[in-house]
Amino acid sequence: MDAQSPFVDMDPALSGQSGNMLAPSVGNSPRRHGAGLRQRRPGGMEEHETRSPLQEVAEKVKRLDFHPKTKPSTVKKTGAGGVVTVVATLIILYLMISEWSDYRTVTTEDIVFVDVNRGGEEIKVYLDITFDHIPCLALSLDVVDKDGEQQDEVSLHIVRSRLTHQGQVVGHVQQGVRGSEAVEGPGFTPDADYCGSCYDVAQFLEAGTCCNTCLDLKRAYIKYGFDVQVAEQSEQCLRSRPAAESYKQLEGCRIHGHLEIKKSKGNFHVAAGRSTTSAHASHKHHVHRLDKKTLAEFNTSHSISRLHFGKPFPGVEYPLQGVHHAEDGLSQVKYLINIVPTVYEYANGNQIETYQYQATMHRLPVDVTSGHYPLPGVFFMYDFSELRIKYTEQSQYFSTFFTRVCAVVGGVFVVIGLVYNGFVYAYERATGRRMEGFGGGFGSGLLGMDRLS
Repeated sequence: MDAQSPFVDMDPALSGQSGNMLAPSVGNSPRRHGAGLRQRRPGGMEEHETRSPLQEVAEKVKRLDFHPKTKPSTVKKTGAGGVVTVVATLIILYLMISEWSDYRTVTTEDIVFVDVNRGGEEIKVYLDITFDHIPCLALSLDVVDKDGEQQDEVSLHIVRSRLTHQGQVVGHVQQGVRGSEAVEGPGFTPDADYCGSCYDVAQFLEAGTCCNTCLDLKRAYIKYGFDVQVAEQSEQCLRSRPAAESYKQLEGCRIHGHLEIKKSKGNFHVAAGRSTTSAHASHKHHVHRLDKKTLAEFNTSHSISRLHFGKPFPGVEYPLQGVHHAEDGLSQVKYLINIVPTVYEYANGNQIETYQYQATMHRLPVDVTSGHYPLPGVFFMYDFSELRIKYTEQSQYFSTFFTRVCAVVGGVFVVIGLVYNGFVYAYERATGRRMEGFGGGFGSGLLGMDRLS
């Protein structure tokens, strides 16, 4: 070897295979030590090329992939896998619709506690009751307290509609005061210069004020705290009483509207005859007066279309609404009502105070030919519970709905995939041959139904 030559002679055997090759530079070679050819990595990135921070992060994230992908060339789609996928999709859709329905459904939670408000409140009672065989002129609506005294100060907003036997309305009568007004006749038409006396209440009224009708006089007596029974004997009321033949009209009567009662034990009733109070030395009696012969022609069959205390709330059921009671003659029907104070709170935080009730019925036949008989009519005997119920609406959170949907989707995929692959595995173990047209490899496809080639 020549010391002046910059090349190194190679073995002839090697030179025949690879030809002349440049040897590493020695001596006065212009190349620096270690500066050889650079090896390139796939993709054109040189081994010694510095990566950016973003590329470093991407590389680390790639290592976290728990779902490695299979090359499409190694996957074989099967018909059975497609059928199972369709079935699983239908099941998922059905369960998702069910979850959506549950998410939109509002449920209620109830608690019971002692009612500390035991009086002083006024409660609206909504009533709609129809008598098929008693005319409006013969019916009286009254409110009586637990001691049997009529409550004259009760506010009534009741309309009595006269009905034919076919149920057609032939007229209306407004009732704004105590029940005895219900049996008053149409009265008379006063002359232009007529001015009825207001009797005991005239001193509280402006000069020249007239009480031309029985209703005007009764309202004045109630307003200033006088006994309405005194007004019953006035000229106006005596003149407006119906004649006996007026009761014989073959009509029915629908009584509907609302009245306001105190939150205490008592009753309100619709009964035949004129209501009045019979006073004694130590107590008073609430009585109705009507001729026995006239009573014998009546029938206390009735239908209750509406009866509730306070405002209705979602989900409440009133047991007496829709009740129809048929009779062949007269009877006294008592509905014993236990009223439960109720608070209903909506999902938006608004709440109402209302009432629900339970009821039982008792019936006593009435024989007007006997010496003593119960008053024919319909009586609603009510009392208030010492407990109060509170209902609170509750709706499902969206996060709960989303979690359940995810559980449905994942659960269906996993369970059906396991069942399918278990069936294939059992078949192949039992027969000793591969199941053609079916793929194993759970997890290789959407449901693990794709076969690896």
